[in-house]
Amino acid sequence: MRRFPSHAVRFVEGQWREFGRAHNKSVLAVQLWGELEKAMVRRFHAIPVFCLAVLILASCSNGAASTDKTTNPWRTEIQRMYSRTDSDLVREILRDGTITDAEIEEFQESYNKCLAQYDLSSSYSREDGSESVSDQFSQYTPDQLNEHVDQCRTKTGYYELIPLDQEIHANPNHVSEADSKRKIFDCRKRHGLLDADLSYEEYQKIMEAKPDSSGRDPLLDTPFGKYYEDTESEEAQQWFACETETSE
Repeated sequence: MRRFPSHAVRFVEGQWREFGRAHNKSVLAVQLWGELEKAMVRRFHAIPVFCLAVLILASCSNGAASTDKTTNPWRTEIQRMYSRTDSDLVREILRDGTITDAEIEEFQESYNKCLAQYDLSSSYSREDGSESVSDQFSQYTPDQLNEHVDQCRTKTGYYELIPLDQEIHANPNHVSEADSKRKIFDCRKRHGLLDADLSYEEYQKIMEAKPDSSGRDPLLDTPFGKYYEDTESEEAQQWFACETETSE
């Protein structure tokens, strides 16, 4: 069974990297991160012209449901994805402006039907955004497995629905990136996970450090390294919990 992230998409720069450290370190996970990142880039940089009116008026003429921004902070993104996807099922799921557990289960059935032709099956956790793909006969190399999974994700509209669902799940109030970064810092400081005299600017400089040519994670050599080396410790659990608490 291969386990790799499916959404694990985080709305704050750096959180995606942190989520990967905390939840999954497999080679396949790393290989598939890129595909999801491409999907996210495509979505946020391609706003259909014919749907721009929806930001001001009730809804697009394509039939997507309109929901007041004050009651659904993700209305714009949902309508945008509704207009972009070629998947009838994804469009039906997004039509009313919400994504339910039952709809994710329905989508998962469709996705698994595609995987079944390769003797593969998928188990998806909406809670932590992980996906376990089972190769029934252990017949594929990692590259072959990635290829089949990518084909089914593309065919079913997975790249359009699941990253969006996980963004909503992780950040239901659509907190901005700048606000979220600051709130994560404040949360970690409040819980005693940062030095009392550490400034926000100093903290951000450490968090945004890039790996050197060896590929070693620079955070491992900082006072924060302990949270990534032992993710089961109580302090580490709180460190990552601050990411979720700030979006509620």
